Amino acid sequence: MNICLVTLNSLNQPGGISTYYTQLTRLLTQAGHRIFLLTPNQLAGEDDEDQWLESGLLTTVFLKKNYSAEKRKWSPYFRPGGFDAPNWIAKGMATREWLLSNHKAYQIDIVEVADYGGLGIFLCDNSLPPVIITGHGSLSQFAGLNYSGKNDSLELITRLEELSFKSADAIITHSQFNKNSLEKWLKKTVRVTSIPWQNMQNRVCSREPGKLICIGGLQPVKGIYDLLDAMTLLREKAPHIRVTWIGGDTWLAPAYQQMSVYLQKKYPDTWQHRLIWAGELDPEKTGREIAAASLVIIPGTFDTFNYVALEAASLGKAILITDHTGAAELFTHGKDAWIVPANNPAALADAILYLSANPELCGKLGANAGSTIREKLSEDRMVSERLAVYSDVIVNRVRKTQGAGNELDFLNQYRTAARKYYYCLRRFLKKIKG
Repeated sequence: MNICLVTLNSLNQPGGISTYYTQLTRLLTQAGHRIFLLTPNQLAGEDDEDQWLESGLLTTVFLKKNYSAEKRKWSPYFRPGGFDAPNWIAKGMATREWLLSNHKAYQIDIVEVADYGGLGIFLCDNSLPPVIITGHGSLSQFAGLNYSGKNDSLELITRLEELSFKSADAIITHSQFNKNSLEKWLKKTVRVTSIPWQNMQNRVCSREPGKLICIGGLQPVKGIYDLLDAMTLLREKAPHIRVTWIGGDTWLAPAYQQMSVYLQKKYPDTWQHRLIWAGELDPEKTGREIAAASLVIIPGTFDTFNYVALEAASLGKAILITDHTGAAELFTHGKDAWIVPANNPAALADAILYLSANPELCGKLGANAGSTIREKLSEDRMVSERLAVYSDVIVNRVRKTQGAGNELDFLNQYRTAARKYYYCLRRFLKKIKG
């Protein structure tokens, strides 16, 4: 099968999305399938050409030329920064143009694209292969949980996401938790498949007593507020306990403030005292931090899966995880993980205190967690489930009554002379003010 995967991140980068595509391309190429990995490159310069990299059955294409042209075309009509609608329009247009030009020559059978940003609708066209949307967590789902405010970029991107879900030939995700969330919203069937993963059975690692870590971007859905509230509650009971948070900063605090700055103001006695933010680390360094940990905390308030749980389990680490994290479904409370209710800082604090005082229990949880994921996430199962969905979608595809061109007509309402003049004047005034 010739499969096109559209990703927002390069392989082997920090974060779950990059991990997902790294693992998926490995599994599918090992099974003998040819993969075209398309990555719209938002760092592309005006004169850059697309970059093609060949590695066995994997062809990676960094889409630069059309991305750069579309970004320049749409940027004058929007306020810079924020959710950056021109970036997502440019990614969608560049991906669409590549597929229109190449899908027949390379006999592409199916396209899989992430939900975030709404790229799918640009590809849902009878003249292109069938499209599967992968539910990792969309801006539409996060908008009410992370700070998003109201602006036209947010409005446009969430519309693109809704159209993508509506028009896709199928939707898949990797947890019942996210399946329920999507089906409640979309009123459309969502399929669950095993998440791509490579078990690390032979890794031997030491454990630093009292080393508690949490990994994820600084954003509300990852549970940063709840963990800070929990550590504040433990200030008197257990002043010796510290947690290290590893992950990049965001601008998702109220009024689009930088999260690290906002947290310093909101939690002056806890931030960088009881919860230590280490910033973003590369995957190798992050892996070493997990390997040295005695407890890995995953405090998500809405986390559609979370690869950190698998990384920790593979290394035999005790996991403290909330029930609003998709990966929690793999585990059993008290046997191979410690599962607490989400949005409950008191329960989180009690669990941190209890597990910190019981290293033998942590050792048992970690050992059992490794056995659990090796049993539940076999590579043969992951590949067979994925290919079954691909094959079913190809065979049972329903032709659309209208193509992406019609669905995307609404974009024209943003590309007006009045908007261009307004944002040009705004940029000019901002520039002269310094």
